[in-house]
Amino acid sequence: MKFIKLAVLFLLLFLAGFVAGYRVSESNAQKRIAVMAPGALRTHLESLQKNVESTLMLNSEQRQSFQSILNESLEKMGILRTRTKEEGLSILREIDTEMDKILTSDQSQKYHVIRQTLYLSGNS
Repeated sequence: MKFIKLAVLFLLLFLAGFVAGYRVSESNAQKRIAVMAPGALRTHLESLQKNVESTLMLNSEQRQSFQSILNESLEKMGILRTRTKEEGLSILREIDTEMDKILTSDQSQKYHVIRQTLYLSGNS
């Protein structure tokens, strides 16, 4: 019985560490993207668009909403040169929030994997 409790404790610690590490790496990657040059940011969002559209099989309404979200975000990022890094992160979070509203649960999970992959690989 003591062994089982110890094993469960180690498993819970491992899972907590995994989740914390994932969140930290995602946060660091978002910070890196938030300070990109406008051209690099546009390239990143275009890469995101290609990956999302090919992987998630968006319907026409979702595709139009997604394009609108990206266009609005690009306009905001164009103004970003004079703003702080925190505002850039806020805009990136807005993209994620708006995307979660238009995607199904399964699509949303895949979307966040795509975002995480792009953040960590440095593909902009």
